[in-house]
Amino acid sequence: MIKLELSGNFVERFINICRHHKIYFKEIHFHNNKYIAIIYAKDFFRLKEYNKETKVHIKIIEKTGFIFWYKNYAGRYAFVLGLIIFAGIMMFLSKFIWRIEINGNYHYPTEEISEYLEIEGIHKGSKISMISEDELESKIRKNFDDIIWVSVSIEGTKLTIDVKENNTVYSKADKAIPRDIVAAKDGIIKSIYVRNGTAIVKPGDVVKAGDILITSKVTCMNESNEEKKIIYSSADGDVIIETELDYYDEIQRNYEERIYTGNEIQQRILKIGDRIITGPAFKCKYDKYDVVIDYANPFSGKFVYCYKYYREYKICPRNYTDMDMNRILEENLAKYVTNLEENSIQIIENSVKIDVVGLKGYAQGKIKIYDSAIAYQEPIIINEEVATE
Repeated sequence: MIKLELSGNFVERFINICRHHKIYFKEIHFHNNKYIAIIYAKDFFRLKEYNKETKVHIKIIEKTGFIFWYKNYAGRYAFVLGLIIFAGIMMFLSKFIWRIEINGNYHYPTEEISEYLEIEGIHKGSKISMISEDELESKIRKNFDDIIWVSVSIEGTKLTIDVKENNTVYSKADKAIPRDIVAAKDGIIKSIYVRNGTAIVKPGDVVKAGDILITSKVTCMNESNEEKKIIYSSADGDVIIETELDYYDEIQRNYEERIYTGNEIQQRILKIGDRIITGPAFKCKYDKYDVVIDYANPFSGKFVYCYKYYREYKICPRNYTDMDMNRILEENLAKYVTNLEENSIQIIENSVKIDVVGLKGYAQGKIKIYDSAIAYQEPIIINEEVATE
């Protein structure tokens, strides 16, 4: 591609003549009494033939593309050879796993899952073709009882394992440690179900953050209903608390908007696996710009020949109307509520109010919810009591 500057008295006529002879310009725009346009290299050499009548002055501003890059570096054999070797190495390395990411695990430490993968022969440097995603998912579910869902995916040279654990259970190490269940927030007990330990509260009780709900202390009685011994274990149960969330959101009336000028620079690149190979050193001349990569031309597997676009924009100050500010605050609140519902939090009452004053808009209030707002803490064990599991 060649970027041209066209000037003269008959530029429009010249462009029409070229178009009649199937020579097309791209992204034509007028700047400083001159036309800026982009044309394919093969069509550039035909311009002289149709410029005899109009005498338009044609100036080359920029040349991009593999042909021009090749002409600049054709004599540098060491550079070309090094580039070929580098591409070969990258192609070879792209056949192996070089990064393993495990997400969503809480009860099972990442180290424990990584050790299991090592046993299965999966580690950094493992060959991608030897890994079956479906088979690995099945093995992880069978080996880890508390994992109820797992997804294994390979992108480039990265292996990603996303898991979801059973939230009602905890690890064996946690079960061996005595701990009480306490309230994480102020509220009213809606329901309580004890699997292990002793309930201290009942539905309808008002609790403060830090109050013990289920204690790990269990008193064992004999046949005469006399205290025989006291044991401490790990409290376990489900507690639903009616509590309130403080909500606050604020936006400014003044904001900045990106306005794209229409100026754009195109660069061709080669992507091998996770690596991007470009031509000679390139620095964008725009002060502010977005970078967009179009992967529309895949060759095969790990190789992608694509385009990189640098799109210039300017920052322009703008002002929201009162209606806009109300709409944005309502949308933010709706997203917040949706996020709560997606996390299985039941909303009882929403008393958030929206107000616009001067240069600011506010959304503030309380949201009443039902939530499993609990935490764990170590129990206080009296020395005279028998502490055992």
